[in-house]
Amino acid sequence: SILLHRVAPDHCPADLLSLEDPRARVEAVLHSATSMKCDTMAEVDDILHGNKWVNVAFLAELFHLRNGLETCVEPVTDFVETREMRALRVWLNRLGIDS
Repeated sequence: SILLHRVAPDHCPADLLSLEDPRARVEAVLHSATSMKCDTMAEVDDILHGNKWVNVAFLAELFHLRNGLETCVEPVTDFVETREMRALRVWLNRLGIDS
């Protein structure tokens, strides 16, 4: 619930973090994930008993939808290339590796 609140605070209310009952907390997390259209195959017992493959799949789907990263909308204009950066760039270009 802490992770879901971090990456999707609009779908995971703060009062979810204060739930004491683990089963109720997992049910609320799965409900919140469903509300954000997270296609989860995880069940309450899978998360409670630590089924690692189902939990990994659930987290992968969650991070696919919401990764918590902010997008950069402004291009960087004040970039200054140092001598070391230019030397590295020239060296890498001289290797002739297609990227």
